[in-house]
Amino acid sequence: MCEPTFLIAKTSPHFLVFYHDGYLRLSMKEFDIHGKREVHLTNSHVQVKVEGFSMEQHLWSFRDLQEYLDLHRPIDGHEFISKKLVPFIQKVGLLIAHTAKPVVTGAPSNFLMMGLDFMVTSDLQLQFIEVNNYPLWPRGTRVMDSMLTQMGNDMFDLLFDCRYNPDEFQRNMQYGARYGSWTLIWNELHSKCSGSPPYNPCQEFPL
Repeated sequence: MCEPTFLIAKTSPHFLVFYHDGYLRLSMKEFDIHGKREVHLTNSHVQVKVEGFSMEQHLWSFRDLQEYLDLHRPIDGHEFISKKLVPFIQKVGLLIAHTAKPVVTGAPSNFLMMGLDFMVTSDLQLQFIEVNNYPLWPRGTRVMDSMLTQMGNDMFDLLFDCRYNPDEFQRNMQYGARYGSWTLIWNELHSKCSGSPPYNPCQEFPL
């Protein structure tokens, strides 16, 4: 299970959405379609009950997954993170962000964080599972402590700048630009971001 993070930083006077790489939660047991609960649910509170559980082995970064694929799936797993995983989850995240737009429209100080859960199948397909607002992250591992510290510091500065230095922020933050560890993936003032997000699952997966 992989969980990236999205930030609706601002809705007025224009809509700003940022993306941040997430982490992966692995099952500590090899997959078996007839297996018990701990085989199918990667939640940490379930996996911790597995004998030999290690939080470091349970939580991976996106880089960890790519290194694993480069070693064990060098053909179909080549550039999986950058070419397939991230572009797909950004499309889904944008669709959900636009759906959530009315929720955070209002006070200029409003913002919304979303954690999206995706399952990565054995043939490297991606299945969207659910979305959580203001997700909780496990701490205490190399991957999580490094990611969360940087993500939190950058988010605080980002939210401050887009409100209190709006002109400079807009000049520097064009579509696709990075603010620390965050990437701007939707800015209504940019020509590429006019109208609705360029993804409709009903069109991509017709009945």
